[in-house]
Amino acid sequence: MGDSPESQKNQTLSVSKRVLEKFVAAVGEEPDLKDVAARLKKTLVDDDNSSEAALRQALFGDEL
Repeated sequence: MGDSPESQKNQTLSVSKRVLEKFVAAVGEEPDLKDVAARLKKTLVDDDNSSEAALRQALFGDEL
């Protein structure tokens, strides 16, 4: 019995990454937060960076 590609992907991700992906997806459902969600995904999921500076940049972008 073969697993779907999505199922195989989820099995290889850590629990924390799966939680972060769900969180970022939920943030991205808010129309005003789509840009923030994209930056958070890159920072937290893709780059695996949770430093204060990286999170500040992801949340506020160039507004600071």
